[in-house]
Amino acid sequence: MLLNYKDEFIRWCNNIKKGQELYEELIKLSDEEENEIEECFYKDIEFGTGGLRGIRGVGTNRINVYTVAKASQGLANYMIKEDLEKAVAIAYDTRINSKLFAQIAAEVLASNGIKVYMFQDYSTVPQLSFAIRKLGCGMGVIITASHNPAKYNGYKVYCKDGYQATDSQATAIFEEIKTIDIFKDIKKKSLSELEQEKMVTYLGTEMTDAFIEAVIRGMPKNPEADVIQELKVVYTALNGAGAIPVTKILKKIGIEQLELVKEQMYPDGNFPTCTYPNPEIKETMTLAENLALKTGADLILATDPDCDRVGTGIKTDRGFVYLTGNQIGILLFDYIIKIRKKNNSLPKHPKVATTIVTSKLLDKLAEKHAITSRRSLIGFKYIGEYMTELEKLGDEKQFILGLEESYGYLTGTHVRDKDGVNAVAVICQMAADYKKEGKTLVDVIEEIYNTYGYEEDLLLNLTFEGKAGADNMESIMKDFREKTMYSFLGYPLTSKADYKLKIKEEYDQNGKMMMAREILLPTSNIIEYQFTEKLGFTVRPSGTEPKIKIYIFTISRDKTDAKILAERAGTELRRMIINE
Repeated sequence: MLLNYKDEFIRWCNNIKKGQELYEELIKLSDEEENEIEECFYKDIEFGTGGLRGIRGVGTNRINVYTVAKASQGLANYMIKEDLEKAVAIAYDTRINSKLFAQIAAEVLASNGIKVYMFQDYSTVPQLSFAIRKLGCGMGVIITASHNPAKYNGYKVYCKDGYQATDSQATAIFEEIKTIDIFKDIKKKSLSELEQEKMVTYLGTEMTDAFIEAVIRGMPKNPEADVIQELKVVYTALNGAGAIPVTKILKKIGIEQLELVKEQMYPDGNFPTCTYPNPEIKETMTLAENLALKTGADLILATDPDCDRVGTGIKTDRGFVYLTGNQIGILLFDYIIKIRKKNNSLPKHPKVATTIVTSKLLDKLAEKHAITSRRSLIGFKYIGEYMTELEKLGDEKQFILGLEESYGYLTGTHVRDKDGVNAVAVICQMAADYKKEGKTLVDVIEEIYNTYGYEEDLLLNLTFEGKAGADNMESIMKDFREKTMYSFLGYPLTSKADYKLKIKEEYDQNGKMMMAREILLPTSNIIEYQFTEKLGFTVRPSGTEPKIKIYIFTISRDKTDAKILAERAGTELRRMIINE
């Protein structure tokens, strides 16, 4: 909601008194350039499908104790109106003020008569998802900004089934939030008072241990599990919440040769060793690689601050190779089918769930093994929603894998979101099995490419900060939607899908539209172009960062050809958008 930023700034100045949270920051802001005041106050921070996410600071368009309290009051109002189970699980990661914001959320929700189960220490996304279902909560909240830079934090909301709030839920919650006056309408007793009233209960090691046992039960059983002892692993938590559960599970499954990146194993929301605590970025792995080279490790594993993503580096003769999220997904798909056939645990009608921007090779693997592959919109919540549908039909055991290109995986049914703890354990098991055969994961992905063709995937992240950036992104999406590209890099358009209009158009080689059909997925601001089988890309604005994301896929029988074509496509699309 757009606001008169000058009036809103004055209102905050009139309501936040000396000694209160953010007072000094507000005073400092009054001495800044006016455009900075506008950035902080020109709108309410948006509550999207992932909840709130933004820069920490004072103002309506920032994450702070006031906007967190307002969101919590809106969530409480929604739960009461919808007559949901009046219980919420709350977790928080290692980011700056995550614990404070979690306490604020607990105070507001509990003051509205909603029982709060709050993790006593830093915890991960999968731990929250597990606790929601185990405790029978109506909703869940985790304070995190996932892999964003240190200046960000966020407020992610989960439904009773353990996945992020659906589009309709998020819209309904936001409608409640918008009705609340941030300084007048919030109910909030002190945490100590609510503890005495037994409205706030803390979750300790027992919940974490129950989660880890559930992860292990959901892993594909390896008849030769003793081989894992031979694997040498370096792990880094990137100063996030994965440190405790990941090290616990690695010891549980038998990893004896484990080295930890000490500088990145303690909680620190400043992330002093990496600008972006994102395992998708190779530079993030520098300290881990140095340790791996020193210790002779086979495998590097890194989880992001809320531990739902995993990055993987593989030791090879030419140094460490970092596999993409798609490559690890392909490997897991292939491995889980093999091992579950080997131990006779593959269900009769196995199902895999993924997204529209995840590897296209998965469809070929699924076809070969007669496995149902379900593609949904971008976001693991749609995979969680599908798992819940299967559960209601009594088919939950048919689910064998959920995966997405952004380094998120799930091989069990213990949670309903991507699980970095689970993924680390299964990747180790997979790497150990192939090591026994004298292969690395790089060798195995090459074998798959030799069979099905080489796929090169490239992700462009184009940043557009602030109000001007938001307007620019809207204009870019409009251009891709309205100005159809009938050819690209010499390849003719074969199809264009607009997920906002829910239409997919098929074209012949002369650029004539042959047919149009409805897209049977929820509405989303995504546009997808395909230029013959060899080249395609998908464009969307990020739901959590001020970015346009472009997913490029190329396929060829020749590896170099696929790589060069992807790089050319990336260069040209970047030039088109930001005139480089």
